[in-house]
Amino acid sequence: MARVKGTKMVICDGCGVEITWTPVVRKTRVYCCQECARGMPCECGDTDDVDAVDLRMGRWDLLPD
Repeated sequence: MARVKGTKMVICDGCGVEITWTPVVRKTRVYCCQECARGMPCECGDTDDVDAVDLRMGRWDLLPD
């Protein structure tokens, strides 16, 4: 599982979307959905709302859990 350093934000190990719901857990990996857990493309990160993305973040410091 990846967490953004200094926050409680959980990031999908498949597609990189922020997980704000109950994730799918496979061994030590955390996924946003069954599709990501299977290595398939998903639509969890699709959004038409640009304000939903924090554009001020230059990079994310990902740490293993």
